[in-house]
Amino acid sequence: QEPAQEQEPAQEQEPAQEQATRKKQEPAQDPAVKQKAAEIQGVPSRAVPTPAKPMVPDETEWREFVEPVKEATFPAETGRYRLYASYACPGSHRALIVRALKGLEDCVPVTFVHPVWRLTEKGTDREQRGWVFGNPDGDEFSNTAGKGGPFPPAYPGNEPDPVLGAFSLRELYDHAKDTSGKYTVPM
Repeated sequence: QEPAQEQEPAQEQEPAQEQATRKKQEPAQDPAVKQKAAEIQGVPSRAVPTPAKPMVPDETEWREFVEPVKEATFPAETGRYRLYASYACPGSHRALIVRALKGLEDCVPVTFVHPVWRLTEKGTDREQRGWVFGNPDGDEFSNTAGKGGPFPPAYPGNEPDPVLGAFSLRELYDHAKDTSGKYTVPM
């Protein structure tokens, strides 16, 4: 019985020790503290969850609907539309899912932009990073920060723009006279 009495006090202290250890391991609730803790531990800051914000799309010139009536502003017709997308864009992924669910694969072709941004209108006051089309005859390149790569000039399914022969998605927006300044996919 004496050894059993010695074990009881040790068992009573164990939960207190576990509780202290648990407090040290619990993540902080403040996002700024979480971010700093993650940086100290070597975790990339993007891996730290932040409070969710509602997604509110910016107003653009592209707010019309394709409708299955001939009198519509944008009537549904095979060959009339093309979807521009990127494998690196979640919004494009959603557009591709909707295209598939609606059974539009045969009537709305897709052109994929290169998944690595490049400089558009290089050397001008309009220079910016953006989506570009594949160029099977082009040279390998690094990203716009000069890091990573070399990346191939095109990937399977990432062909040159078949409509205007544009270098970048920005050129398509310029052609449509869209001055919103956001040259993005899906388009």
